Amino acid sequence: MTQAAKRIGKSLEALYKLRHRPGAEGFAAAWDAALDRGVQRLEDCAMERSITGTRTPIVSGGEILGHWDKPDNNLLRFLLRQRMPQRYGPNAPGQQGESDDAVRRAAQAEAMAAARAYINSKMRMQVGELTHLLDHMVENKICGQPYITGIDLTKTIRENAEILRAKAVNAPTPQRTPAQQALRNRIDGVISQPDARPAP
Repeated sequence: MTQAAKRIGKSLEALYKLRHRPGAEGFAAAWDAALDRGVQRLEDCAMERSITGTRTPIVSGGEILGHWDKPDNNLLRFLLRQRMPQRYGPNAPGQQGESDDAVRRAAQAEAMAAARAYINSKMRMQVGELTHLLDHMVENKICGQPYITGIDLTKTIRENAEILRAKAVNAPTPQRTPAQQALRNRIDGVISQPDARPAP
């Protein structure tokens, strides 16, 4: 209403006085309709946020590892209680005051969802790093070198993966003998088909 008053060059106080003036019933009805539309818009936004969630960062050690859309379960419960009180309100069957256990379970479920998202993100990162190291070790084997050639045992898997990735950017494509290439093809075939077994 403040914006509407500014738009027509009137004070909010003047609009309130007009709303209550005799003969201004049409203006009062339009006022109420505008408020209803505004409240409906707010309710739509709240419903969307409760279901689709709010973009929330996943942080570990001061680093943002990714983001997830965190649903607002409290807001969803509130909306259900307001829109369907006969089913979800405080007087609904089975809803006679939410117990501490129910609140605790809801909080635990929300915490578990956040933890799972974080763990999945970390696992994807670690699997990628481990895969890079394993591929390097396979390449060492194909070239007849010890598996750990080029790997610093004093560093973590992540540090080694970063070092190997940096080297791989400028490294030329390895030149293999036909036997080495055949071994590489055989290994790649086994990796891409986990159920396959190499021939003896």
